[in-house]
This record gives sequence, structure tokens and C-alpha cells, in this order.
Amino acid sequence: GSVGDMLLRTAEESDADIVVVGVHDQRRHTPRRLGATVSELLRHTTRPLAIVADRPARDEPSAATSPTVVAGVGPGDTSRESLRWAAAYAADNGFGLELVRALPSHSVFSPDGLFDLMAYFIDRDMARDWAMADIESLADEIVRANDLDIAVNWSAPRGSTGPLLVKASQGAALLVLGLQDDPSDAAPADNEVPAWLHHAVIHAPCP
Repeated sequence: GSVGDMLLRTAEESDADIVVVGVHDQRRHTPRRLGATVSELLRHTTRPLAIVADRPARDEPSAATSPTVVAGVGPGDTSRESLRWAAAYAADNGFGLELVRALPSHSVFSPDGLFDLMAYFIDRDMARDWAMADIESLADEIVRANDLDIAVNWSAPRGSTGPLLVKASQGAALLVLGLQDDPSDAAPADNEVPAWLHHAVIHAPCP
């Protein structure tokens, strides 16, 4: 079978905690593609997947800097599950947790609700305030429900999701993202992933 299928079967048979795979830097040759193996794992794994990109050696964070786990906040249950995993990982390793929700620079036709849409036109800061309140509530829910002793910070910057996640993960130990299953995505054979995810994997300075 394929390499991806072999890894998936092995992970299930061994009840693995996480699957780790490397990906080459493909910025110049295959935009929005991460290779057949990584794409297959992204679409079919039922376990956390760590993707380590091929990039030049970087300076390690200063000893005075407290390591953090950065987690992207998005819609749906997948994002919520990824945040739970990120919080537990941060707690187990003594790291802080940084939650980031990217807000679009311009209004969109189908936001989370009518009030969000109104906020973009009436008061752009209102949408950010609501997003921050939502993140705070979510962080409190996850930390309290799992009785975790971790420091949590959150932000809701405005801009493109991929670049914002890369910027937020500077000096981080890990960048955690949830990928929602979308039937409209390209077929697995195309090896294509969302633009924001491709940008994050290729450019983030950490796994």
C-alpha cells in the first residue's frame, strides 16, 4: 500500500498518541500541495498529526522566554477538539497556551451570525470584541473542564489566516491547528490543502 496507508494502519495497531511526518519545502514547485503522504494523513488520520517542515536551522528561543503552544481558533467541533489537545499538551509540558483567531480584513457574506455581519459595517471593533469574548469563554471552558493549571492568552488580529498564524508562532514550541472536514475540498489525489494551512506548514518556525 501507500506510505500514508501504512502509517495510518500502524498508528491504529499501536494505539499511537501522535503521528509525526516530515514535509519538504515545496514553495517554488507545488503551491498548496504538501505531498501525497502528508495529504493522505491529513484527510484520514483520527489522531493528532505533527508536520515538521524542511527549513534552515533557526535560533532557539531564549532561556528567559517561556515556551508556548500556539493554537488557531476556528469554527466547528474540529477546532474545539484541537484546542483541548493543545491545552492538555501545554499543561503536560509546562508550556503556556496562546489562542489566535484570525479576523478577515473585509466583511464576508456568511459570517458566524447576522450580528457579526452588522458589526463589520457599523463598528469593526465590535466584531473583534465579540471574537475576543468568545475566545475567552472557550479558553475558560477548556481549562476548567479539564482542571488544567496553565497560563492562557488570546488575540484576534485582523488579516490573512496563514501569515497571522506564522507570526504568532515565532518562538513557540508547537503550532496546533484543526482542519475541518469539507466535502468541497479537492480530491485526495490532488494533494491540495487549504491555502492558509499550506502557508502555515511551510513558513511556521516550529512543528
